[in-house]
Amino acid sequence: MAGVAAGAAPIPVARIPQILLHPLGVPLDPAIPDSQVTIVHQVRLPRVLTAMLVGAALATGGAVMQGIFRNPLADPGILGVSAGGATGAVFAFSTGLSLAGVWVVPAFAFAGALCGGTAVYCLAPEPGGAHGRNARRGGN
Repeated sequence: MAGVAAGAAPIPVARIPQILLHPLGVPLDPAIPDSQVTIVHQVRLPRVLTAMLVGAALATGGAVMQGIFRNPLADPGILGVSAGGATGAVFAFSTGLSLAGVWVVPAFAFAGALCGGTAVYCLAPEPGGAHGRNARRGGN
């Protein structure tokens, strides 16, 4: 509720439930301006819902990464995903491909991250060996 209420135009927290339930048929208090309803439904609510979805996606990605590598400390910085993504983005910028479109740099960053993570996974031996444990822990 605080995320929906917070913004440049102040909207009292007490009005938020009524504004949110208005599309479901709950009558709206005449003291609530249409501008506040528009701000909540078209700006703030989508922002809050998007933040929730992105947070859930990041948590799922982290859990999958920890499950694949069987390491509760696995994260993109340790496993080469961040470095691979940065390398892909730098490649797109340095070759001038970034001028081809707005999605070129993210595509190259994604491809680089995929290559970096795959390389670490393929180079690490089976979990039983000492080298496999070290590779999955970032070399420690």
